[in-house]
Amino acid sequence: MMKRISRLLIIIMICNLLGGCWGAKEPSQLSLITALGIDKVKEKYLVTVQILNTDKVASDRSGADGTAVTTYRMEGKSLEEAIRRLSLEIPRQFFLGHLRMLVFGEDFAREGIGTTLDYLLRNSEIRSDFYIAVLRGKKATDALNVLTPLDQNPANKLFQSIENSEKIWVATTKVRLFDLIEMTQSEGIEPILTSIIVTGDTDIGMSKENINYSDVPANIQLGPVAAFKGDKLIGWLNDSQSALVNIIRGSEKGFLIIVPWVDPKEFINLTAENLRKTITVEEVMGKPKIIVNMKIKASIAEATGVIPIDKPGTIKQIERKTEDYLVMRFSKSTSEIQDKFKTDIFGFGRSIKIHKNKLWKKVGKNWDNEFPIIPVEYKVKVEITTTGTTTKSLKPTK
Repeated sequence: MMKRISRLLIIIMICNLLGGCWGAKEPSQLSLITALGIDKVKEKYLVTVQILNTDKVASDRSGADGTAVTTYRMEGKSLEEAIRRLSLEIPRQFFLGHLRMLVFGEDFAREGIGTTLDYLLRNSEIRSDFYIAVLRGKKATDALNVLTPLDQNPANKLFQSIENSEKIWVATTKVRLFDLIEMTQSEGIEPILTSIIVTGDTDIGMSKENINYSDVPANIQLGPVAAFKGDKLIGWLNDSQSALVNIIRGSEKGFLIIVPWVDPKEFINLTAENLRKTITVEEVMGKPKIIVNMKIKASIAEATGVIPIDKPGTIKQIERKTEDYLVMRFSKSTSEIQDKFKTDIFGFGRSIKIHKNKLWKKVGKNWDNEFPIIPVEYKVKVEITTTGTTTKSLKPTK
């Protein structure tokens, strides 16, 4: 009896395996959406989708006709309606499972992006590993139309640029769907996003003519951090401010430190290769004070002018000068963000909540007004570990 039951169970299991993926479709039957742009036109959503031309991508002929992607636009009273109305133009069933970039236009981001996050979170097709960015000064549809020589797929170009830049340029950041949702729902920290800038002639940029130039007429590039309060864009940081925000929020990437020397034309370029950071909170007269301690190990990447790196004591002098410079630079950027943006994109409120919960319960209710006036003190320790292959800086030629 037991043997019969065992055989029956095995047969059932094998039958389940033979079923395959019910309802599966071949890529040739789908329109693969690689980028989604969201704007607002009056009271309607303007949705732009970038669809991969699979026949073009699969072709081995570099000179094959057509472009790697095609863009479609549609308006609707809601995001869901606009996307569904795309079926009026797109002949195949569209699929969001290959989404690589979500781009918000600036005007739309300033009104608030919260409703789109709800839609994306509920959509079972969408994976969460795509990047999210804001297009500065233009509509999202403008970014998704620009073809570039190195990668004719704008979504892929942006995705790879974010991946590469995130490793070596601390002023940029990468944010995925769950990262953004967590930032909008958490206390004591406000959202940030990567910004995108479209340069040049966008009319030429959307045609194949753009990829025929070594110096392209139109291009897409990453910019510094976009600052939010809640789900609304409130402004754009500069490179120094963006770098500090990313460092405070836990970026482990290396970053460049340009330290001025004695002569204005002389400077030392240091590469910060290892950074350890701790944030402590003190209570002073019932108010929080933030203290940021940093220990940085760096190497000399470049030295201009006559800087006697080989002389005893010069390395220590460079270390002390770098420490003073970073404290000044970090303090200045912090004050600028507090005065101009008045939004806690550093996450200092979250640090207070973790380390001084009773104090947070007192100040957290009015954190929008408390954040701009809290004192922030930086303590920086720099250690230069290597000077490169030479200990002398080259003398400038006359």
